[in-house]
Amino acid sequence: HGIFAGYKIVYVNTADQSDRGNVTVERDVKDESIDFELTDLRPYTIYQITVSPQTLEGDGAPSTPIFVHTDDGVPTGFPLNVQGSPMNSTALLVTWQEPPQEDQNGIITGYQVQFHPQGGGSAGMSTMLVPSSPAELVHLQKFTLYDVNVAAVNSKGVGPPSPIVTMRTGEDVPAAPPSNITANNVSSTELEVIWRPVPQKYQNGIVLGYKVMYRRADGEYPIRNVTINNGSQLSHVLKGLKKYGPYDIRLLAFTVKGEGNVSESVFCRTAEDGE
Repeated sequence: HGIFAGYKIVYVNTADQSDRGNVTVERDVKDESIDFELTDLRPYTIYQITVSPQTLEGDGAPSTPIFVHTDDGVPTGFPLNVQGSPMNSTALLVTWQEPPQEDQNGIITGYQVQFHPQGGGSAGMSTMLVPSSPAELVHLQKFTLYDVNVAAVNSKGVGPPSPIVTMRTGEDVPAAPPSNITANNVSSTELEVIWRPVPQKYQNGIVLGYKVMYRRADGEYPIRNVTINNGSQLSHVLKGLKKYGPYDIRLLAFTVKGEGNVSESVFCRTAEDGE
């Protein structure tokens, strides 16, 4: 039925009819055995393939279709909607959704979660593998911002990471007292106490205020205290004290989670009467 010219191979993605194509294989001998490689196909996809003989007059009847499943490929999409929330002051709960189906390129076997303190650089990067969402990140620094990304994993490797999401661990009580505490006598019945904030790395949250504790150093009990509900206030005048009395003064800072460590004692004496 005409002079034989070759074969026409038609391939169609069974899940996406727009993903189709054809290629002509030129041959002179009709009964020649032919191997031909189709390239640039989608990974992990079923294709319907037919072969038709070609003559100079046109195409012949196509063969019975065969269905071929391409091999897996590394994921080309990243997990979606990555979010995080504090579980406590040293742990974060990270959640996400799987990559779009067409970008998975195989069966997703797990996820790679990478995280590090913000500003710490790749040197502080930690990596963990989990089978699915969510992931619990533990043993973290308190009240610290972390940069987190998630990548999908299949039999062929690790896909691209999601955009970085920043999340913060929860608050805790301060791990250190206020610093540079001093006291000066203002009068025979008043002492001014001055201090500096808790060092940043020990605050473990937003410092809401301070507690000043004081007593006569010669044995007066109980200990008195003044609560200052202002985290930016860095001095306080103690009034109504005994004249020319020695006082033992200590401070602590507090966050929404409670009171932190108490400082060492600072000693100061009120002025003599008349000063």
